[in-house]
Amino acid sequence: MLTLKIQLSGEDVDRLESLDDAIRHSLMARIGRSFESHLREHFRVRNMTSNSTSKRGRKGWFQFGIWNQIRQTTAYVGATEKRATISISEPAFRTKLYGSQNMKARRGRYLAIPMNERVYGKMPRGNPVPGLFPVRLHGKLYLGATEGDALTLYYRLARSVTIPADKDALPSDESTQTILSQTVKDFLDKQ
Repeated sequence: MLTLKIQLSGEDVDRLESLDDAIRHSLMARIGRSFESHLREHFRVRNMTSNSTSKRGRKGWFQFGIWNQIRQTTAYVGATEKRATISISEPAFRTKLYGSQNMKARRGRYLAIPMNERVYGKMPRGNPVPGLFPVRLHGKLYLGATEGDALTLYYRLARSVTIPADKDALPSDESTQTILSQTVKDFLDKQ
């Protein structure tokens, strides 16, 4: 669970404490929807920029748009007088946010990491390239195929990999604080 605290100052704190529960519930709903919108915009921008900053994007490979999938599964769930809940149901987001230590193959003994755009997003079991065979080079294992007289490597095989946490998976604290503080101020000004 991710918890955000909004810092308010001066008269806004006094005004907030004087609100009755029904109005405070409306405020939390407004904060929740505002933060949902802020997250969705952040994920939209990440999806656009990841195509040019990722390794595959720099190579000109097709991108699946994981940030777009995360954006589509981000939703405001509800609010109480003290809490607003936003859900991000895309399982890959947890890995983006926290990273993954020692990720291992679910089926088989190796993870197949694509090295060629032709096989990106395809499992070796689906036979994307006829005639794949294991190749050991410099102590590392690959799946390759011969095309004419040349050997082309398509996958690097690894027993496990470590995926680092993405420090930009969520919007910055400053931008979030600014957006949510402004939401609270706007709400209180209308009361």
